[in-house]
Amino acid sequence: MSRMSRLCFHAVRQTAARKALRLLQRRSFRVTALHQQQPFDSSLEKPQFPGASAEFVDHLEFIQPNVISGIAVYRVMDRQGNIINPSEDPQLSKETVLNFYQKMTLLNTMDRILYESQRQGRISFYMTNYGEEGTHIGSAAALESNDLVFGQYREAGKLQPAGCDG
Repeated sequence: MSRMSRLCFHAVRQTAARKALRLLQRRSFRVTALHQQQPFDSSLEKPQFPGASAEFVDHLEFIQPNVISGIAVYRVMDRQGNIINPSEDPQLSKETVLNFYQKMTLLNTMDRILYESQRQGRISFYMTNYGEEGTHIGSAAALESNDLVFGQYREAGKLQPAGCDG
């Protein structure tokens, strides 16, 4: 009987080890594939996403409603992470930035779970927040604890306590 239990235990350990090895190989393949992608051309100082016809700006300003050439894309850092205009630097602590990043990652994970649930028919309706995480967390950080938010559809990130004083 003890010989049989040792054999079973050994078989279970081997199966678990094989599964772990396969998982590591798949992850390694994904990482290798990412490194083989075309390098990002950071010398182009224009927004590089579909439909972008605007320029980057390093300061906020109101525009006239008849602007047709494209609304400028405001940014504080360049693609290398350097502050472009020191007067626009928000002076955020490392802890605050990490908190924002954690909340954006959590929102992304929540999206994946809820989107898959919707596709499986477990919930009836869900709109993802992919690509909009920063706008949610950043705007929520400016809220006070007694401010009201009437969130809808793609605004779930605003309902996470990110950086406001509440």
